[in-house]
Amino acid sequence: MWRRLVVVGSLGVELHDVVREALERQVLEHEPGQAALVLRDGVDELGPEAVAAELLDGAAVALRRLVAETDEALELDEVIERLSVDGAVAADSVDVLARMLTLAGATAGGL
Repeated sequence: MWRRLVVVGSLGVELHDVVREALERQVLEHEPGQAALVLRDGVDELGPEAVAAELLDGAAVALRRLVAETDEALELDEVIERLSVDGAVAADSVDVLARMLTLAGATAGGL
């Protein structure tokens, strides 16, 4: 993933740090609410396009590795259900998430 540095006021916020912290909160600490807040703050500081692009890049890398190692495809409905089951994805955002994952999966060849 590319490292992007965005200067906000006198603070520099690196996009990969925002995404990494959100993933750590979601996966390691099982705090989806806190992960959502981290992403919200990142969107506020860096913009939705930058955060979405970084998340999409990360998803594409993960899917490519999964497909390369297992040679298995994932069902989009199953992935969406797994990602939205804990309420971290609002019901009205599920379609957007599905489109983003379809794009990421297309680069991986496994969705």
